[in-house]
This record gives sequence, structure tokens and C-alpha cells, in this order.
Amino acid sequence: MSDPPQPSYREELEIALICALPLEYNAVSLLFDRFWDDDGGHYGRAAGDPNTYTTGRIGKYNVVLTLLPQIGKVSAASAAANVRSSYTGLKPALLVGICGGVPNGEGEGDEILLGDVVISKTIVQYYFGRRYPNVFMRRDTVGDSLGRANKDIRGLLATLDTERGLERLQQRTAHHLKILQANAGHQKRRVKYNYPGTTEDRLFEPSYRHKHHDTPMCICKDCNEKSDPVCEGSLSSPCADLQCNEMHLVPRERLNVKRQLEWAGDSSAQDPAIHIGRIASSDTVMKSGEDRDNIAKENGVIAFEIEGAGVWDEVPCVVVKGVCDYADCHKNKRWQNFAAASAAAAMKALLERLIQTDKLPYAAGKSRRDVVYGDNSAPNDHPLLLENLLRLLPSAPQATFDASGRDDSVCLPNTRIDVLQRIRKWANSDDNASFIFWLSGWAGTGKSTIARTVAYEYHYKKCLAASFFFSRGKEDVSHAGRFVATIALQLAANFPVLRDLIYQAATNITSKTQKEQWKLVVQEPLSKLGNTSLRLPLILVIDALDECDDENDIKRILGLLFELKGSILFDCDRPETPIRLKFDSLPKIFHQDLILHEIPRKSVDSDISVFFQQKFQEIRDQSDEGLSDDWPGRQHLDRLVSSAHSLFIYAATVCRFIENGMQDFPADNLLRLILPDESSTNPSTQRSRTVITYESPMKVLDTMYIQVLEYSFRNSRHENDREQLTAICREILGAIIILSDPLSPIAVARLLNMDYEIVKKRLNNLRERCRAQQFWVDEKRAHFTLAESCLRLMSASLKQDICGQDAPGVLATELERGRVDRYLSPELQYACIHWIQHLQKSSVQLCDNDQVHQFLKEHLLHWLEAMSWMRKISEGIHAITYLQSIALISDCPNLYAFICDVKRFALYVLPAIEQAPLQIYCSALVFAPATSVVKKRFKDKVPKWIRRFPVVEKDWNALLQTLEGHSGPVTAVSFSPDSKVLASASRDKTVKVWDAGTGVVLQTLVGHSDWVTAATFSPSGRVLASSSVDRTIKLWDTDTGTVLQSLEGHSRSVAAVAFSPDGKVLASASGDRTVKVWDARTGVVLQTLEGHLNWVQAITFSPNSKLLASASGDKTVRLWDAGTGAVLQTLEGHSCSVAFSPDGEVLASASGGRTVELRDAHTGAVLQTLEDRSGSVMAIAFSPDGKVLASACDKLRLN
Repeated sequence: MSDPPQPSYREELEIALICALPLEYNAVSLLFDRFWDDDGGHYGRAAGDPNTYTTGRIGKYNVVLTLLPQIGKVSAASAAANVRSSYTGLKPALLVGICGGVPNGEGEGDEILLGDVVISKTIVQYYFGRRYPNVFMRRDTVGDSLGRANKDIRGLLATLDTERGLERLQQRTAHHLKILQANAGHQKRRVKYNYPGTTEDRLFEPSYRHKHHDTPMCICKDCNEKSDPVCEGSLSSPCADLQCNEMHLVPRERLNVKRQLEWAGDSSAQDPAIHIGRIASSDTVMKSGEDRDNIAKENGVIAFEIEGAGVWDEVPCVVVKGVCDYADCHKNKRWQNFAAASAAAAMKALLERLIQTDKLPYAAGKSRRDVVYGDNSAPNDHPLLLENLLRLLPSAPQATFDASGRDDSVCLPNTRIDVLQRIRKWANSDDNASFIFWLSGWAGTGKSTIARTVAYEYHYKKCLAASFFFSRGKEDVSHAGRFVATIALQLAANFPVLRDLIYQAATNITSKTQKEQWKLVVQEPLSKLGNTSLRLPLILVIDALDECDDENDIKRILGLLFELKGSILFDCDRPETPIRLKFDSLPKIFHQDLILHEIPRKSVDSDISVFFQQKFQEIRDQSDEGLSDDWPGRQHLDRLVSSAHSLFIYAATVCRFIENGMQDFPADNLLRLILPDESSTNPSTQRSRTVITYESPMKVLDTMYIQVLEYSFRNSRHENDREQLTAICREILGAIIILSDPLSPIAVARLLNMDYEIVKKRLNNLRERCRAQQFWVDEKRAHFTLAESCLRLMSASLKQDICGQDAPGVLATELERGRVDRYLSPELQYACIHWIQHLQKSSVQLCDNDQVHQFLKEHLLHWLEAMSWMRKISEGIHAITYLQSIALISDCPNLYAFICDVKRFALYVLPAIEQAPLQIYCSALVFAPATSVVKKRFKDKVPKWIRRFPVVEKDWNALLQTLEGHSGPVTAVSFSPDSKVLASASRDKTVKVWDAGTGVVLQTLVGHSDWVTAATFSPSGRVLASSSVDRTIKLWDTDTGTVLQSLEGHSRSVAAVAFSPDGKVLASASGDRTVKVWDARTGVVLQTLEGHLNWVQAITFSPNSKLLASASGDKTVRLWDAGTGAVLQTLEGHSCSVAFSPDGEVLASASGGRTVELRDAHTGAVLQTLEDRSGSVMAIAFSPDGKVLASACDKLRLN
């Protein structure tokens, strides 16, 4: 819906926002989309109204914001009455601010934490009633005594109280909270509204008093009962000063979950939960844990505040408040600003859910921007299109730049000015040729922060087409599986005029290849958008593509993006990845590059200085030490900036280390640890304060992390304790360093079978790397330890039907990923996927009946089942191959025989268990050969209802796999040079690329308009050439499946194609009686070889690339000089197939009859004539060593 215009009269404002405290008002004001006061919108007020108002727009509503002159019910009632008299068009009022929460909410398991948001269903005046001698009788709820909320509010709250409604509200609240925090930074607000952290969320037992606990001369020592007084000083002192004993803290399950997210660096730890229920209101602040719990139990309330009843008296009202304390005597002011921000974010999310009533259009016409970003009820907008698209396109919502739980940091004001200006200049340029901006740089140089800043900026400009932020190790955002759908859904959300087109394409998309999907739901819709009269810079932001798990996925995505010419792409990755190779192959005119670590240091140092100054301001604000206004001083600041060596990650780590450590140690001590005093001569401090001359930017981080690690041993007084802690640290660090995928600290602890608290403590301040000798990790030993841990965990956890399906026909696609994750923990999934990899890298020698052998004999089927549920069974096949290679060079004949049978068994059952994992215990075992070692070992796992076994083959035959997928006859097959990939050409007009180890289709190459006659790999394996009856040769990128070139020039069908062994040229044979030689890189025709009198059906190069042989229907074989195109020899009699021996000395040719001739490749003399009496010889090939020649005849025999 288009934005409402500025109101002409104050009666047109629809929503009132009321705040009791300035800090609440400040938070709400950060979420205004526009202030009408700044544009001359001074609407006045009714006579006798003393309130001061701020007007503006939030989302689709014009709102008026007022700040109460003082707190309390009476002040709130008076202000609300005046608001109603001045703004007569108001619907509901929202009372937005902070409150005290009831820790257990409405019941057991409904935990409320600090920073959460409560929304009122109704209000209870808990001190409103009559006092009798033995009891206080409270009057009924305000909902009954003063009238219920109006229908709109009741309907809205009923919707929000559903699981779906509440989930959506919480997601939008988390989103708006990040926006508020970013706005505070951009506007240079003193308060940044940062999440205080789980360590600041303390709930004491209800009866535990907030008093001096270690002051004998204070009256607090006599405070034993609830009614006993405490000293006045304790009322305003924090718990740390009073020495409140943390032994009286109440454990919280939700808080532990948040703490794990916090440790994992997941910013979703700050996301507020929203609780809807009854809110207690009174004239006094609740400061007693015991009274709180008693009143909450009696009245079913979830929070306490002091203004709601007053507003409810005058205006239809919803109370939206952030929980800043637990309504007890242990108050904590650190939470007030964040709680106010959470409430403001929930307020904006709530307004988004409030349905507007119909009104006259704001204006008769629409802007050009409205044509694209028009309202959601446009005539071509299918009803519920977005909802339908969500079902059709399984997306990754966590991949967007503003997703809940994602890091939301952006460039601070007045930093990265040159970089951002260069990106803006590129984005706004009319030069459509340079459609890619490639931002690269070392880790820690700020690429993702810049990418996020650009995404936010162009989102607000309504010029962001879509974004995808990859993150290694995180489901759905670490691979390309949902990349296309996620981009398409964002296009549909951002451009309503495209929704119908995307919806129509998406209805038949599941059977399409990723490349076809991209074309249908992204490329073609964007091209239609480009044909409109609108001329806006549209930008697509892809961040951390190098964190995509699969290198082939990276290359495929690049192929898709390279085809998006005409649209704008912003790409962000590290410079050392294979992505550079792809960009190097792209003409320079198509992309602009910016390497962050090559920007002049002076410019970056200025930005890092600004970063330090802002972060130190936050540290000073949070500190109770009374730090000076300029702490830590210009000299220390300059030294820190110099030490950072242009790495923002250094600056961020320094600030985080000081901020976290201030709870236990003075900030100056922590600063000296990072920047030691070179002049210090105290031996006790020199041990861990080595000044290092930096040889590279990474050395900066090494130095700091060594200091942090040594600091973690500060309390170890005995050498034995230090050695033990160092050994534990090495084991933990070793696991983290060699992990193939990231795991959370708690998952690492479970994998290593360690206590979580030990792992957490060792990792407390460490985030990245370390090269100190005392922490040096033996890589092979670490891999062996991790392999053993994986085997131990799998042996203890894997079992038959681990996901509890109890039906062998359940398909893997029917089980939601979330359910798989519930039954297979992150550490168990990691162990299943990577145990063999760690075993291989440990260089261990296997032996019969060892730990590996015992695991396979007990849990092989369980492991294969788990890999199938995880959709990783193909990776399991590859892992078995690696295990087979380890066993081959070990002294373990029985284990090796078992693994060989396991591999045959796994390849045989792959098609079945890939679809239905539990078939591993049914059809897989039932139909395996009778002598299979696996079948014999696990025969007792076959379900009892299978009583008769079918007659099966005795042993495995020579057939490894049958690859099915083409819809027409297969005309040719070819292996890649490394034998890992197989290509097949078909009359169905496609080429399929298969994983030779598993038989899984990697690519389906679509582009030819007629039969494909041949397919062959380049010597490097990076290019695949295919020929077709459509008279073209196509060169494909084998990684991405994109067409690199389409070679045209033949006038008839192209029958064969061949690369020269040096990969420089490509030859093609055609029905037009010619052979063409092409430059394999440019596609330019180098030679057209003429001379044959009939169609040419076979060609081959000599091993040295100097000779080219062609066979034709004119019953001749011609030898050509590949460089000049001159005919060297014409050999008569044969026409079907030709092949050079590996040494290039012998040329073999098939006649199409019953003979094969072997000739001297230089003279053409016949060396030998071979006769095949079984039929006409159609094809021939030498073995790699040249000792054997194979021939295929038309009687389906191979000789």
C-alpha cells in the first residue's frame, strides 16, 4: 500500500502513542518513518490541553506521540483525556514503555526474561477494592468494570494470540529492533540500545532481600523478615555493591538457550519474546518478589506497571511494555533502554498487523515508483499470492540481510565514506555493462558490514531487489539449495507487479533444474521489470558466497549471476577463494573490483578510530568505575588504531574483550593486557606481555589471542594446574581448528564428551586464532581424537528408525527438516558426515576388529539411515570410498573385505534409501545378493512381517550402477580426466553430468534444439563440449552448467567433437563433409578441413596434439596436420572409428565391417589386421597403457 500523505488537519491522525518516561519517548521516536513537525506540520491542540505533541508517520499510519508530564495513573488519565479532545479521529492508543515482569508468566514453562515484551489483553487494578479485617477483596477487572477493548483491538489480539500470529509478530519485532539500533547509531544518539547480555539477567529467589550482606554496622544486618527495614543506601545500590549472593539466583531454561546463542555469536540472542495477557496496574511500583508472586497467582497477571489503568479510563488502549526488571527489590537500570527499545519495536510490529479501514485514495495519481512498488491489492495481484508462493518455493528466510538472529551491524556514521561512495556511484550509473561490483578482502576487513550497510540503504530507497547472506555451517544459508527460491520470494515481496508472473512460473518449478528455476522466477521477471519506464538502480546483494559449503554450489551460483546481465549485482567474498578464477575469466568491462585490504591505510585507520571512540563511549556508559570522559586517552587510542593494521575484527575483539572482562577486572588492567607498557620491568608482568614486531596483519590477531588465552589461566597458581588446563585448551582448540563445519560450544562439548562449563570457560574470550607454542596443536592427533569422539557419539546415539517414523514407506521429503534436527543433534549430524574424513586425515592404520570395524558391524545400517534422513547419502558413498582407500593400505583383510561389500551394498541401495531411508532394513537387505557380507551380518534387522525371501543372485555382478534419467536414447558417454564425473549425451536434446562415484545427477545441460550426438571433456575437466544435430557445438562450464560459447558454422549435423590433448583447440566432424578446428578459448574457426566425399563421423587427436585423424562415410581415414590443416595421408578402407595409441605411434581404425587395422601413425603402413567374426565393428579404444585394444560390434558384444 502506498504511504499516506501528510495530514491536512489533526483529525486525520489515527493512532496515539503515549510514553511516561523520556527514555521511552526517545526509543519510540527512532522508529518514526517521517516527522510531520519537521515539514511544518504543527496541528495545534484543543483549548485547555497542556500536552505537547510530536506527529509523524509510522508505517501506514499517521500517529501522534505525547510524553506524560509525570508518571502514575492520574497523570496518564489526564493526558489521555486531553489527547482525545485534541485528536478526535483517534482509534486506539498504545501505551508504550517499560514495566516489571512476572518471571513465570501465566504458568509453568512460560518464562519471561528481561527485554521481553508484554501486551495487554486487559488490565487489573490490584489495589482497587476494600480492606476487611482479615482479607482484601479486590474489585473485578478493569475489562469488566470500565468496559472491554473495542472490537478492532479484541480481534487483533485474538489473532496475535495464535501460534502463527505470535510468531510473525515476534519476527517483525526483532526486525524493527535492529532498525531502531541502527538508527540510533546513524543519528549519533548517546544511547545505543544494545542488548545488555544474559549475564545481566539475574532473577533472585522471591524472599532474598536486596540489602547490604557484609556490613556489620548497618541496620541491614537485622533484616531477616519481610517486614524488617533496610538502610536507605541499599535501596539505590546495585546488587554488586551490596554483595548479593548469586547462590540465590533462580535457574532459567530460556536464559540458558539465549546464553548458548550468545556464545555462538548469534545476534538472535537479543530477540524479545512477546507475551499477551493480563497486566496489573497500580499507583505504586512493585518492589517485592513475594508480593509479586502472590498477586500474579491470584489474578493471573504477567506484568506490573503504573499508567495503564489511567489511559484505559479515557481511550481504547493497548499496553505494550518491555520488561526491565522482575518487579522485585533487585532493580537493574541497565535493562531500561533496551526494554524501551523492545517495546517500541513491538509497537511498530503491532501497527503493521492493525487492519486499516477503507478510506478515500490519498491522491488521484500514482508516481512512477508506485507502478512498481504499488499496493498489494493491484488488479494483477493474485489473492494471497505471497502465501501461495511460500508454499511453492521453500526458501531460507534467515538468508536476508535483515533476518531475525542475524548480525545487524552496519558501518558507523562517517566511516567507510570512500567505499560507500564508490558503490553508490556504480549502483546509480547508467553503464549497464559493468553489472557486477566485486568487493573482496581479508577476513576482518569489514566486507559483511559494508554489504549489510548497502542492503539497508537501498532497501530504504526501495531499490533492493533481493539479498542472500551465506553463513557457513548454518542450515539453509550454507548451501545453494534454497538460493533461487529465496531470491524469487523477495522479488515478489518487493515488486507486486511481478507476483503474478513469479506465481505462474513457480506452480510448475519443482521438477526443473536450478538453472531453469532461475530463468523462470528470477531472470525473466527482472527482464520484464527492466522493460518498464521506471529507471531505478536495482541491486542484488550476495554476501560471503565463499561460505557456501559446496565449492560446486559456489560455481553454479556464479553461473546464474553471470547470466543476470542487465540487472545489478553486488557480490562480496574473500579473495582467496575459487571465485577469483571465475572473475578472471569474465571480461573486465562486466565488473568493477574493490579489494579492501588494498585501500590506503590512512583512510581505514580514520574509520577504525571512529569505531574505537564510539565503542569506548559505550564502555564508559556501562562502567561503574567512573572512567574519565576521554578514557582511554588519545595516546592509547592511537596505539590501538596502529596495532589494528586496518583490521576491523581486531578493533571489535579488543572492545568485546574489555566489555566482557569489566565484570571482574578494571578496564585499565584489561587495556594494559592488550597494549602492554613496553617500559615495564616487572618480571611478573613480562611473562605474558611480549611485544611482537608485526610481520603481517594476521600477526596482530595472533598476538592478541595469545594474550587472551594466557589471561584465561591467570588463576592457575600451580604448574600442574596450568599444564592440565593447557592440555584441555589444546584439545578444545584442536577440535575447533579442524572442524569441517562450525558447531556451537555446547555441541563441541557433547562431541568431545566434556563438561559444557569447561568448554565455555576456555572459549570465553577467544574467537579466532592462535599460534603460540604452548597452544600448538598436532593436527593428525587432533583429527584422530575427533574421529574417536565421532565414533563414540554415533555408537551411543544411532539406532534403527531414529526419527520415529515406524513405517518403511515414509519418504525423506515428507519429514520436515526441523523434525530431523530434533532427533539428530548438530553434533551427531556432524559426526555422521565427517567421521571418516577425520579418520583419513589422522593417517591412522586400521586393523581387524578395531573401533571402526566394531562400529560398522553394529551400526552400519543406522549410519546409512541417518545419512539418508539428512539428505547426505551421496556424501556417505564418497566417505565409504575414502574408508576403503584407508583399509587398502592397512593390515586388515577382514575389515577391507567388509568395506568392499559395504560399498557395493550402498551403491546398490542408494536409489531406494535416498527416497525412503527405512528401506535400508527392508528391500535393501531382502534383494541384496545371498553372499553379501552386509546381508549376512544384518539379516536379523529385516522386519518380522517379511516371512519369505525372494530368489536373488548369489553374488555381486560386474554392474556397479545403472544411471537413469534421460527420456530418450543415450548416444554417447565420456568420463572427466579425473574420473570423478561422467557425461552422457542423449536424443532428448540434453547432456547430463553425473557423479561417477554415486550416480547422482550433478547437472542437466539444456540448450540444444535437437539430438545431442557427442559429449567430451577438455583435458582440464573444466569445460565440456557437446555436438548436436542442430548443427552447433556448445561449450559448457562443468561447474556451473552455463553455456560458455555456442559454435556455429557447420551446414549439417555435427557428429563428433574432440579436444586436443593440450586443450588449446577443438575439432568437430559434420555431415557437411568437413572437419572444423576451433580455438577452444575464443571459439574462432582456425581451420576448415575439406576433402572427404561423405559425412565425417569420427575424429581424434594424436597425444602430442600435432596430428588429427578423421573417419568418413567415404570409407577413408585422413590424417591432417592440426596446425596447418594440410592432408598428410589418406588411408582407404575404413570409415567408422579411429584411435591413437597412448604413445602416438599406432593408429587404429574400424571399417564398419569385421576388421580393425593397426597402422604406423607416421607412414600409414598397415602393421596388423584384426578380424572380429562376431559382427561389424562400430567403435574401438586403447587401454591407457596401450597394451590392449577393445572393440565394440553391432551384436552387443565388447571384445
